[in-house]
Amino acid sequence: KTDEELEAEAEALRTKSILVNATDPEERRVVVVGAEGRIEDLLMTAESQKNLVNDIYRGKVVNLEPAIGAAFVDFGQGRNGFLHTSDVLPVYGEEGFTLEKLLTTRLEDEEGHPDVDDDDDHEDDDEPKKGGDAKKGAKRARGNGWRTRQRLPITDLLKVGDQVVVQITKDAIGDKGPTLTTYISIPGRYLVLMPSMARTGVSRKIPDDNERRRLKRILAQLDAPEEMGVIVRTAGVGKLKKDLKRDLDYLLGVWQTFENKLRQGRGPTPLYQESDVAMRTLRDLFNKETKEVVVDDFAVHEAMLEFAERQMPEHVARIKRYEGQRPIFHDFGIEQDFEQIFNRSVDLPSGGSIVFDQAEALVAIDVNSGRTRTNSHDFEEVALKTNLEAVPEIALQIRLRDLGGIIVCDFIDMMKSSSNRAVERALRAELAKDRARSKIGRIGQFGLLELTRQRLGPGTHKKVFQACPRCRGTGRIRTVQSRAQAILRRLGSALTQKGFSRVEVRAHPEVVSYIKENLDDYIRALEHRFERE
Repeated sequence: KTDEELEAEAEALRTKSILVNATDPEERRVVVVGAEGRIEDLLMTAESQKNLVNDIYRGKVVNLEPAIGAAFVDFGQGRNGFLHTSDVLPVYGEEGFTLEKLLTTRLEDEEGHPDVDDDDDHEDDDEPKKGGDAKKGAKRARGNGWRTRQRLPITDLLKVGDQVVVQITKDAIGDKGPTLTTYISIPGRYLVLMPSMARTGVSRKIPDDNERRRLKRILAQLDAPEEMGVIVRTAGVGKLKKDLKRDLDYLLGVWQTFENKLRQGRGPTPLYQESDVAMRTLRDLFNKETKEVVVDDFAVHEAMLEFAERQMPEHVARIKRYEGQRPIFHDFGIEQDFEQIFNRSVDLPSGGSIVFDQAEALVAIDVNSGRTRTNSHDFEEVALKTNLEAVPEIALQIRLRDLGGIIVCDFIDMMKSSSNRAVERALRAELAKDRARSKIGRIGQFGLLELTRQRLGPGTHKKVFQACPRCRGTGRIRTVQSRAQAILRRLGSALTQKGFSRVEVRAHPEVVSYIKENLDDYIRALEHRFERE
């Protein structure tokens, strides 16, 4: 094919726009808008809730909990972080260890290796840089994807007062502090640099064998530092050697800055901080389907141009400044769609709906048929149709709301196992588009499907909502009738005590009105019985 034909094919794929709203003082919002004008992905930061995921700090061990195999680390950001023994490099347990040894330590395959899934920052690797096979039966560590042959007691690796270099893998949620690891990885646009891992490879989410072989050949030619791990991300598909080399040079520059900071001073301090949300937009969301990136802030636009000129110069022309007078999301007609992300219920085109409820332990998603519009009188067919219609919306809302942890989907009951399998396959295909990794179970006899999804952040709702001081986050308050009865019970108890002749009750006007209108006789009886007013 000619260059013109190849460019025409590439242009046909470019159907999505990325809109960056960075003028608001407290929030930055980035959305990917598809060809049909719907929001397909979202990044959002709130000034009051900083996202620390992927940041790297020098910290100090302040407590050890041998019973759970964990250390708690002060890394200078308020709440202490949780470091499980399986996330501690074995070199920390060696006699005479110092942090500077981390700059030359390379973990060989027989000691352990990463098994990191394809999300916004990390990818799977598939081969050691120097021989050896992955240990198929290795145990998995707590939630962040690392595998090791054995887990040493935490007291054999660390002691209180030790300095450690840690990377945040999960933000603090509720009463739980951030989750940490000492296995450092630094994501670029096309590559992930893993300084402590002697491995190179290609993301397992790149299925084409020919493309995998091509990328492996390029990796072998990149002249990466000896035994420093490099993984090709899914964004590296189709990229040339010069593109990957440019990304590697950028990552090595970041690592050099990291080394310099590590050698300076002691005590908790930041060593590497994740890019601003606008920069992460170009790194994680920009792809071959992106038609344009439209930015409404001058300074952010300039910073994105600078990043693009350094990392992706062929795409600089697609980064544009928004010059309109109206807010950018309003002008593109998506502000209302954005606000719907916070609704509890989402309507389906055929009349059904999906309800999302978030609890401390899990997220519950309920599919309702409602008044589904169909000509069929076959309940199985209606249930299957509604469930299949709900699947893409469920996957989209999970992504937009950044729901993580355990998620339970309550689909409409179907009698046929073939119908259940069809819904499972559809959901699996939709979740494959997600930047976060997930594991999907099967629909059980009660119509429930369980899945787990990696937390990329605290969740969209937690960024914009706070617990109601009235109901304390339960979403429920007692009825007027129940409140009135509780007051009367407390009143009856108070009247049994001595030392006063009058009791004054203060309550919500609705409660007071209910008592006066419906329970006045009961009040009179209490006054007469206890001879009090």
